[in-house]
Amino acid sequence: RKGALERLAVYFEKQKKPDEVVRVLELGLTFVDPSARRSQLRELVSRSIALSQDERALGHQASLLTLEPVAEVRDALRELAEKTRDFERYASALVEAARHSRDPHMQAELSTEAARLREEQLGQLPEAIALYREVFDAAVSADSSVAAGRRLLKLLEQTDREQETMDVLSRMSELEPVEAVRKAMLGKLAQLAEKLGDKDR
Repeated sequence: RKGALERLAVYFEKQKKPDEVVRVLELGLTFVDPSARRSQLRELVSRSIALSQDERALGHQASLLTLEPVAEVRDALRELAEKTRDFERYASALVEAARHSRDPHMQAELSTEAARLREEQLGQLPEAIALYREVFDAAVSADSSVAAGRRLLKLLEQTDREQETMDVLSRMSELEPVEAVRKAMLGKLAQLAEKLGDKDR
């Protein structure tokens, strides 16, 4: 089957039918190993862009990100998302790539970027909160926890999730490296604890 598809792609290439070449290459994705799949996806992105089919290219770039979540692939995906204005697909691809990655630091980086998209581009605050919370709780590094925690608090303060806000404030008051910010957090924590009747905070 794989050989037949390769011959068909060559045939359509000679016939100058680029749409058909792309269709055959897409069918062939099922039969290639992971390393060949990467190069085939790159080719599909390139051919789709040449055909001015940016949405199609975005889909293949999203699949490539799952296999290879490096900066170059992410930048190309971002460019296609901006071109097509399909930020939902971009955010979903980042989340999918984070789920597939075995590197905790990469997971945190991808999830944080997805959370920012959900927050800033898509206005999906509950989804953004959930992603920031994942990164915050994972505690992969002090930097990733503080960055996620700051954004998480900003969003939580726009909701009525006071208990969750208090829990995050409690931990952030220990992690926050900027003294003035840490003091402000402790003040907010004391006020919230009093309001909720938790005097031990």
